[in-house]
Amino acid sequence: MDRNEKLSEHFTLGELMRSEIAERKGIDNNPPQDLIIKMKRICEKVLEVASQIRIQLV
Repeated sequence: MDRNEKLSEHFTLGELMRSEIAERKGIDNNPPQDLIIKMKRICEKVLEVASQIRIQLV
């Protein structure tokens, strides 16, 4: 699984997968392919929009 895969312009798969608890406990945090498709939609429709609003407020 490529953690550098771009889910949207500003977000990567690795950023959304990162979990200190999973790393510490050795938990496999790799999402199934159908979930990655949904993660892409969340990035495009929610996170990118929130990021742009935040930039405008600063």
